[in-house]
Amino acid sequence: MASPLVTDDGERYYQLTLNDISSRKHELQKLALQADFDALTGIYNRNGGEKLIAKLMRKDHHFALALIDLNGFKAVNDIFGHDAGDEVLIFVAEQLQEKIRKNDVAIRWGGDEFVLLLQAEDEVSVKRAIEKVNDGVKQPFYFNGDPEPTFISMSVGVSFFPAMSDDMNTLIKLADIAMYKAKQNKVSAPNDYLFFADSASRNGSQ
Repeated sequence: MASPLVTDDGERYYQLTLNDISSRKHELQKLALQADFDALTGIYNRNGGEKLIAKLMRKDHHFALALIDLNGFKAVNDIFGHDAGDEVLIFVAEQLQEKIRKNDVAIRWGGDEFVLLLQAEDEVSVKRAIEKVNDGVKQPFYFNGDPEPTFISMSVGVSFFPAMSDDMNTLIKLADIAMYKAKQNKVSAPNDYLFFADSASRNGSQ
């Protein structure tokens, strides 16, 4: 900031005031990160994930959206406490990041729901990727010295952009409908944990 000064002799000077804004910029960067990333797991949160989905859509990048819901998570929270629940969420996020390819993205969608954005256009490729994640997630947990293991499983619904929809909300809804079908199977057919959105779901949502 420059301020003009005039001496008694009529000479003109400028007084310069400099402010160090590096700390302010650092704080703004931290706030931006907090807005887009989950504080607990370190992966994208829903806000950041939706921005990324919108960006992929604008650039017409084809991808699969896999919506994941954890089975057994509520029981962990109720029986062993929220610290145990946080441990599960952190572990699942780590497995998602570890098992997917470098061009794929993991998002904590909220609560015990996660989303994977997979650079895949066919069901076979998606199944291969999800199976790796599932193998990592279904490891036994031992909480609070309990000798009996606790297991977490997944229910997964998948939709494809742009094959199934070019609208974000519709794409998410289709994946959610498919995931709910998988959720209904968790007891009677636990191996059928992955469902793809079908043409009936697409027609019903239009």
